[in-house]
Amino acid sequence: MLLLLVIALLPCPGPANDVLPEYDVKAAFLFNIAKYTTWPEESFPDESSPITIGVLGKDPFGSSLDRIVQNRRIENRRVIVRRGTSPSDFKGAHIVFIAGSDRDRIAAICAALEEMHIVSVADSPVVQRVATVGFLIEKRRVSFVVNLAAADRAHVRFSSKLLK
Repeated sequence: MLLLLVIALLPCPGPANDVLPEYDVKAAFLFNIAKYTTWPEESFPDESSPITIGVLGKDPFGSSLDRIVQNRRIENRRVIVRRGTSPSDFKGAHIVFIAGSDRDRIAAICAALEEMHIVSVADSPVVQRVATVGFLIEKRRVSFVVNLAAADRAHVRFSSKLLK
């Protein structure tokens, strides 16, 4: 079952027509997804292991994702960002954003990430079938779709706060 959540782009201070850039909003969503997700115990080697957010493929975030997680903690764990080009680069990661540059192999990537208990996130029309979370743009607003079946396969649970 899919659950659609729509969240508006928040206006920046300044003129009324200014909005946060799309990937700044998506970077904030990635952090909040991490904040409201529970992974199996084996996803963390020890109590001090960080939560790792990965970016697979050509990084559309620039420095915004790094800035958002800088000096932030979730349940007393540091949050770090890792970049790579293959699912195998993300062993031990917790969330991986799949860039549009890898859209043609998204199904295989998502399947590999699920086996490692990693939440897959993408902005592709096929995400509703294969990724755990899919970003969409509707009426100039960033929204996301949660694929609960994919979350079950990855053995992750989302808080009701995220699913509201």
